[in-house]
Amino acid sequence: MNSCIKFKAVTLSLSLLILGSLLVPDSLSAQTQNENSVEDSDFKIGLALSGGGAKGFAHIGVLKVLEEAGIKVDVVAGTSMGAVVGGLYSIGYSTDDLEDIALNTDWNELFSETRPRKYRSIFQDQTNERLILSVPYERGSVSLPRGLVEGQKISLLLNKLTLPYHETTNFRELPIPFACVVTNLETGEGVMVDSGYLPEAIRASTAIPSVFKPVTIGDSLYIDGGVIRNIPATDALQLGADFVISSDVGDPIYPADSLRSFLDIMSQSVGFLRERSNEQQREVTDLLISPRVENYSTFDFNKARELIRLGEEAAREVLPQLEELKERWSSSPDRSFSERPENISISKINIEGADENLRNSLRSSLTIHEGQIISVDRISKEMELMYSSGHIEDLNYRITNDPETNGSVLNINISAARQNTLGVGARYDSQYRASLLFSSMFNRLLSEGDALIGELRLGEQLELTASYAIPYTLYPESGLNFKLDGYRIPIDVYNEGSPSSSVNVESMSFGLRTWIRVLRNSTITAGANTEFYNIDQAIGETFLFSNVDWVLSARGSLRFNTFNRTYFPSSGSRLFMQSEFSNTHWGSGVTFLQHIFDWETRIPLHQRFSLMTRVTAGGTFANNEEIPLHYKFYSGGGIPNYVRNRHQYPLLGYRVHELRGDNLKSLQAGLQYQFRDNGFMNLKWNAAMAENKWEWDLPLADFEHGFGVSAGLITLIGPVELTLMARDGDGPYSLKVNVGHHF
Repeated sequence: MNSCIKFKAVTLSLSLLILGSLLVPDSLSAQTQNENSVEDSDFKIGLALSGGGAKGFAHIGVLKVLEEAGIKVDVVAGTSMGAVVGGLYSIGYSTDDLEDIALNTDWNELFSETRPRKYRSIFQDQTNERLILSVPYERGSVSLPRGLVEGQKISLLLNKLTLPYHETTNFRELPIPFACVVTNLETGEGVMVDSGYLPEAIRASTAIPSVFKPVTIGDSLYIDGGVIRNIPATDALQLGADFVISSDVGDPIYPADSLRSFLDIMSQSVGFLRERSNEQQREVTDLLISPRVENYSTFDFNKARELIRLGEEAAREVLPQLEELKERWSSSPDRSFSERPENISISKINIEGADENLRNSLRSSLTIHEGQIISVDRISKEMELMYSSGHIEDLNYRITNDPETNGSVLNINISAARQNTLGVGARYDSQYRASLLFSSMFNRLLSEGDALIGELRLGEQLELTASYAIPYTLYPESGLNFKLDGYRIPIDVYNEGSPSSSVNVESMSFGLRTWIRVLRNSTITAGANTEFYNIDQAIGETFLFSNVDWVLSARGSLRFNTFNRTYFPSSGSRLFMQSEFSNTHWGSGVTFLQHIFDWETRIPLHQRFSLMTRVTAGGTFANNEEIPLHYKFYSGGGIPNYVRNRHQYPLLGYRVHELRGDNLKSLQAGLQYQFRDNGFMNLKWNAAMAENKWEWDLPLADFEHGFGVSAGLITLIGPVELTLMARDGDGPYSLKVNVGHHF
């Protein structure tokens, strides 16, 4: 695409253009300019920056060349990414600052709805990455989200970057007058926004339809301004420009064989309408710069450096015209920009929105307090923590001056998350065959911030759970949880290494616990659990209780997890510790004290190699009483039991449940190699010993051991893993399959 340059005399009159199309109601402003009536000192140069997603980084290169040529822009209008670049430039960000933001921001993270594991709420931990499909459920029916991405992370970034101009509600009063274009979703009109809350206006201008959720401003919904007016040349004129320079990085009309994704098709579908507007915007443009970005996509954020260079190259092609403009008209006076503060003195905190319970939870969770001097980065991180709790759907903050104390007021506006969802998961493994998981989650039942999670597992293992949780605080996250759990699981009974029988454990339990998260990676829980259970021979498919026994116990646990991903982690560690005490003196059917310790680590050795270790110990002290069969520890196979996963552990080379005892000691070591982005090879060795009496020594000669080699992929349906294992090199070997998310 060649740079198109139109350099027109400012003595021509600009006629008012009105588009009659119902779908493109784009009004063009009319201005009459006469060279004899415009004094040099009053002559204003306007810059119009188009939308184009990542291609908008080319605008930074254009700005670099404009500055090199001595052109000082008097007004800026932007659409979509052009609004981001133009808005930040108008409040004092240099081209070096903008380039640094473009190159060093994790754009993939901004456009992702996945919240960092260490920030996720306990509700998200329970349901996250277990389902193949999850859809919103509202008003008695399944509904689709208004956008694939909420856009909250972008909002928080813009809130941070636009300090100290949170109080400037008239964008014409910014150091460089600014306006952005949005599309009213109800009327279909393109709207020039030159007042309001700056980060909110920019965020609305970037709300790509179907990708980002629309932005509510006042009583109206707004989406990306590029839908109606992608080149905001007339908006620059309305801001007072006498001469308009437009930088256009919008999508052209592509041939059919170039449409490779649904985003390409969606962009093309509105491209015909947008092109009609573009033609009219070019007519009122005095100098058009079109960087050659046709070979880049809207989401090529990892190619920022190349796009900035293309913007520079396109602008250098019009250097003669820029130099003529510089010579013809005198420069604008120097502007005064407010210094971006590193620290802010917080004199007051106001929280609005949601209900009183959630506002109080948020206030008690904040580590920012009135009277503190705190860094801007700390405020931004604190807001990210609050949003990532999962209890808040929208969070915006605004810092304003406090005239009474000369400090600053932190104004926070929130809305409670509505997480009513229905989901389904599926998996297959060699031991338990096919399994289905149906999940539902409903919140804001009794209070904003609460959640009710229901799950039904179908397959060889049956389980039905209902868990209700209500938070005390959001950070550190704490709360109260009630859980009702019923399940039936099979247990194979071995006698001296040979299978002798199979039994079903049927259980119904009710638990009450309180929890608190510490340092984001750790969770401490304490509570009580009442369980009624029955153990029968595995005959038939009924779920009926007979000969019921019960356990009434107190439990406490500690969980710590810094793994870098759920499946095939390559760094970090995971620790689980639990103590459970049951006593006949308080009505339980059995007396015992049981401790569980399970610690896994991943130590990176190279970019693609990591060392794997795991140490597991389970100890039971029951004064020679026989504990229930499902409270014993089991080891064997390559597939853990996810219903009783704290009592059953893998042992490669052995059959599931082959080792059983009141006490367990287990060791594992291995090496993991990562190929491509989602492929993994593992070589593991493990050893275990199950016994009925706890001994503190570690007689390695008494351990059963085995090894395995596995290959796995992380896919859209979860991990897919094949494992070849044996007790020793002589075999026999067995191949195990594991497909789908773990549940």
